[in-house]
Amino acid sequence: MGPLYKWTVGGPWTNGPCDTQWAFKTTDNTLFIKFQGTCSTIDWKQNFMFWKRPYKRMKGVWFAHAGFVRKWKAVEDAVLDIIATAEVKSVVVSGFSQGAALAQLCHEAIAFHFPEKKCNCYSFGSPRVFGLIGFRHIRKRLVGIKLIERHHDLVCKVPLRLMLYRKTTRPMLVDKFCPISFRFIKTHLGYGSYV
Repeated sequence: MGPLYKWTVGGPWTNGPCDTQWAFKTTDNTLFIKFQGTCSTIDWKQNFMFWKRPYKRMKGVWFAHAGFVRKWKAVEDAVLDIIATAEVKSVVVSGFSQGAALAQLCHEAIAFHFPEKKCNCYSFGSPRVFGLIGFRHIRKRLVGIKLIERHHDLVCKVPLRLMLYRKTTRPMLVDKFCPISFRFIKTHLGYGSYV
């Protein structure tokens, strides 16, 4: 997982609308797509939005974080066009922090639009993306998402569960719990030493 993480957080990036940075590459029979974490003022503003329905006409209504949905929708058509034209059997989506949230929305869209393609998502230090209300409608489309987290990473704990947000799956913790030490920047940016 180390090489995947290094590729996930490194550039170069394509800067899409809504300041959404993403990139892709094809290796053998796999398409790799990555999303960059928070890196601008626009990103921070979108981090603090709340609920939104991702699709206008939904048979089963579910909700996701409005800021992440907005950033994903800004590049969704371009990403789905690449997936549609790529002659690959599997897709690997990854992201760090805000990019990890976008990667989960991308994974859901791939499962919805291309159910025949095998898709895995590696989400490093992700905030919560999906709402508790209506989550049962998309649970099956989120199979294959792996949440990689550190114990003391605050980003992985927001938005709060009290605000009816939930994780897509049980996270894989890559460090040991330590009740004494805590430094936000070292904790959130230190995934590279564990994966």
